[in-house]
Amino acid sequence: MTMAHSAGRKPTIINILEGMASLAGARGEATRAARLWGAAEAAREVTDIALPPGDRALHEPYLADVRSRLGEVAWDEALAEGRAMSLDQAAEYALSKEETDPTTVPVPQTPKATADELTPREHEVAILVASGLTNRQVSTRLGISERTAGNHVARILRRLGLRSRAQIATWAAERQLLTPHPD
Repeated sequence: MTMAHSAGRKPTIINILEGMASLAGARGEATRAARLWGAAEAAREVTDIALPPGDRALHEPYLADVRSRLGEVAWDEALAEGRAMSLDQAAEYALSKEETDPTTVPVPQTPKATADELTPREHEVAILVASGLTNRQVSTRLGISERTAGNHVARILRRLGLRSRAQIATWAAERQLLTPHPD
């Protein structure tokens, strides 16, 4: 990973992140595995480098185990945290010996956004997440795919500089976005 990172070999870094995600899953580090997988998944989307179907089959048993151990909500949160990392942050996280405690995860240092800085769709998703809906419920409510809902959550986390859905709820409550507006 160190050599690939210093050489700027993005495809290699992404492959290593996926391998490390499976390894973390096999070692019982479920949250770390989900974060690494989320980072790799986001990097593939940004770079437009597709994961070969055969490679997905290699990782699937580990991912399924991690997902079932974490549960849907924790899986979605950890995946979103990974998706919010830049490729450099993900590589550093993968190489770190940090515990998987959410407070130790590197978070992008972006300025806090206001509600006006989110797109209208992100604003809508943030309110639904703050209301306690899962990605699946958000996708059903908005008529979008579950993956798209997850992508929106990851972008919201990144734009607001947050790490969890609970922090989105706090952010929304502080701005009184959950209270009806008198019209």
